[in-house]
Amino acid sequence: MTETSRNLQNSPTTCLFGPSYKEENSDFEFRSVHGESLKNLGEKKQWKADFRGISMIFELRTTENGYSTRVYCMPENLSRLWKVSADVCFQQDTPTTVTHGNEQFRHVDFDSEHNFYEENREGSIGGDFLFVEFKIRILNVSGLVLAPILNFEKPQNGFYDTVLVVKGRKVFVQKQLLSLYSPYFHTLFTSSNPPNSEFSIDDSQIKFTEFIDFLHHIYPDFSSAHSLVTSRNVESLLRMSQRFDCSLVAFKAEQWLMDVKWMGPAWKLIMSERYGLAGLQNYVIQNLETQAEIQKISKSEYYSSMSDATKTSLLSRMFIILEKDSEDVTTDSEDSHMCRCNAREASGASGAPGAREDVRGIRRRDDGPPSGASMAGLGAREGLGGKRRRPNDDDGAEDDSDEEMEEQQYSRIFDTIVMD
Repeated sequence: MTETSRNLQNSPTTCLFGPSYKEENSDFEFRSVHGESLKNLGEKKQWKADFRGISMIFELRTTENGYSTRVYCMPENLSRLWKVSADVCFQQDTPTTVTHGNEQFRHVDFDSEHNFYEENREGSIGGDFLFVEFKIRILNVSGLVLAPILNFEKPQNGFYDTVLVVKGRKVFVQKQLLSLYSPYFHTLFTSSNPPNSEFSIDDSQIKFTEFIDFLHHIYPDFSSAHSLVTSRNVESLLRMSQRFDCSLVAFKAEQWLMDVKWMGPAWKLIMSERYGLAGLQNYVIQNLETQAEIQKISKSEYYSSMSDATKTSLLSRMFIILEKDSEDVTTDSEDSHMCRCNAREASGASGAPGAREDVRGIRRRDDGPPSGASMAGLGAREGLGGKRRRPNDDDGAEDDSDEEMEEQQYSRIFDTIVMD
């Protein structure tokens, strides 16, 4: 028996995965409760979970006689070197009660060729929702490196040297690590020496679960589900990083917001304003390529909450797009004129006395005067450019109130343009 196997068998504990995540007493046993409305034949729903680096997928599917439950273990790992031995239990529950009695576990050896286990249940689902508890006891692991578990609510030798008290609950942490990434904690730990080395954080706005999640993102990333940024925790992480002056966590959250594609630019701009993320705001605005994209932002539910400064940045981007479109049209027109000239020269028409006048006439007629929108855009852009000062200008400091008035003016210009 391997050392991993002996350790697993000697440590029976439970971790709950799901929307109401809660650490319980175990390192190698967890359960996941899921409910879903499944009415159509063959309809299925899947949920992903990560347990110390072991990825799993839980699945519910309707069948002709009832429903089936399935669990996948390491479904994307093509190696034949890994193996996970576990006891698996599926149990139907009610929305308000999770039953722990009458559990019937089945022993399953997962590997690359047999990476799932399935059970079929007959009978009516009952009600609109199907609630199923997936419970797994991991007995032995080979070929995989298990990520360590960081339980901040329990004293672990070598992992803590001080105690934080948050919402009346003790949190065991390392002072040096927190001080390295947070000036707030550095000041807290060096400015006082409380009895029993317990530092109290009194803030009614802090939620205990959010604070624990925040700590997981400061500590080294062990490829755990705890250290992932998601749509559920991105704002709380930004809130915590702002409260405790932690740029590391703010950077992680900002990068996630830049990378995620399904989240709209309007909401990202709101987040950049709320938490002072200049990099995110610049990224969003730089990736606006058309007038239609900017107009879509102006019609979103978040637009009214945007500051004049953000609207001014959008206006600047609008002028850049208008100017680029105007240059593209001019280039296409010049290319067209050149083709016509070449065609006339090739046919001998260029030798005729009035040919050059004809060509010039065509050029004047095709070019025409700039459109009103382009002129307005360029004129307003010159106004924006005029407010910028070169490094060598020596005309004194600008009044902040004047700058705010200019931003409000450009914000109104932007509102007028995008609403047309």
